[in-house]
Amino acid sequence: MNEELIDSRLYNKEFKSQFLEAHSKNYVYLFRNTRKTEKEKGKDLYDFSLEEIGELFQSFKLKTRNGLQNLYTIRNYIEFAIKKEQKTKNGNPLRDVDIAEWGIQFIDVTSFMSESQIMKIISECKNAQDQALIRLLFEGAFGHKLSELSNLKKEDVDIERKIVYLTDSNNKGSRKRALEVSDICIQFLQEAMIQENYLSQNGTSTKIYVLNDTIYVFRDALGSRINKQQPDKKLESHVIRNRLETIEKTRNLPSYFRRPSYIQQSGIIYFTKQHYEEIGEIDEEFALNKLYERFNKKQVVNKIGGKEYPSFAIHHRFLVQQTNIEDVYGKMNFPDFKPLPDQNKEKRLSKTVKRDQQSLFHKRIKKNYNNRCAISGEETDGVLQAAHIQGYINEKSNHNQNGILLRVDFHQLFDKYLLTIDENYCVLINNKVNSIYYRQYHGKEIELPDEKSNYPSQRTLKEHRKIFFKSNIPNNLS
Repeated sequence: MNEELIDSRLYNKEFKSQFLEAHSKNYVYLFRNTRKTEKEKGKDLYDFSLEEIGELFQSFKLKTRNGLQNLYTIRNYIEFAIKKEQKTKNGNPLRDVDIAEWGIQFIDVTSFMSESQIMKIISECKNAQDQALIRLLFEGAFGHKLSELSNLKKEDVDIERKIVYLTDSNNKGSRKRALEVSDICIQFLQEAMIQENYLSQNGTSTKIYVLNDTIYVFRDALGSRINKQQPDKKLESHVIRNRLETIEKTRNLPSYFRRPSYIQQSGIIYFTKQHYEEIGEIDEEFALNKLYERFNKKQVVNKIGGKEYPSFAIHHRFLVQQTNIEDVYGKMNFPDFKPLPDQNKEKRLSKTVKRDQQSLFHKRIKKNYNNRCAISGEETDGVLQAAHIQGYINEKSNHNQNGILLRVDFHQLFDKYLLTIDENYCVLINNKVNSIYYRQYHGKEIELPDEKSNYPSQRTLKEHRKIFFKSNIPNNLS
């Protein structure tokens, strides 16, 4: 082993050199970082308790989950010390720990950037190509070796519908998907598509390169590597990474900005915040389902008892936690639900609209109403449905305050405006309903959620009542 790597940089260097020789010399960088804490405590890392290992990793202020690999190294190092009889007491504190889950707490979420910070960086980029690249990463494009970016053709950008058609390709084949993006992202993409010259070093150099004229949105600059136009050439992933590194260096940004995954994870936090505020509560399962769709993630498969159970990755669960989001954006606001504008009302009333994420909406409303019909108190699971007060228009309709848990027959009456709820949360039965059974519920107060923030929206109920009263016929019912 090179003595220069060991000399004075490692605590208990003789034993650590044995471990490095038996495993990987690259681990020397970890031991350099643990040396100060080992010296302060007067003991080798293999004698640290679980709490002390936690304190050590807290001091590292990790920026991404990649740093958690060092916990596996420490676990192996402690096992090595036990095997070599250097450690004889208390066993290995990491032996029975789920490192992936336990270690997430040591990632410094405040290192992630808010949307406004990302936009500030984009505004300082001198090339439209780079502006579009960063924003598209932030909004969900990625793929194997960044293939969703390198494969993006100009014809794949639907400006009018604000959709980009992405292709994720690897050695097993290709997978296509459509991603809805923001107005500002479309603007950046339009500018990137017509950019002809690329400013070297983000404009800090006097060099200007001609961009390769291809069918793709993101294109390489003509220079030493490419000295003539190549219409079919894609931009390689390492060039994308180099461009991010250049922006990082010329704008004096933290070193982790050069990692595309960092920009993506900042985007995950932003869109999670948006989802929570749209539905009016923290629902991690809902957010993860939506994010896996937007960011093209796959559930991990855990095998238990010979069966496979899909689940969300631990590090993604970490990103959607409320405390971590509020570390980046401050306290979240959960505004009351307001009726959504419905430009296709007649079409919607006559034709069933596709409803996204309904199972998750159903689960939330069931939970809010304690699995009981708000009118009858019915608890039989198979006949309970989450009713939208304002009929479904888009995913924003799945706000908690736009839902009531009703038995299927009451749901049908509600949707046909034969039943409504007044400003005191009491049931009103339309005079067209002759059934004595249903009439008995007229004037009955519904059962409300425990949390006032989940009460049905009075503004939306008022709109429902307007239609109810138009169709109501007078009689002696009071």
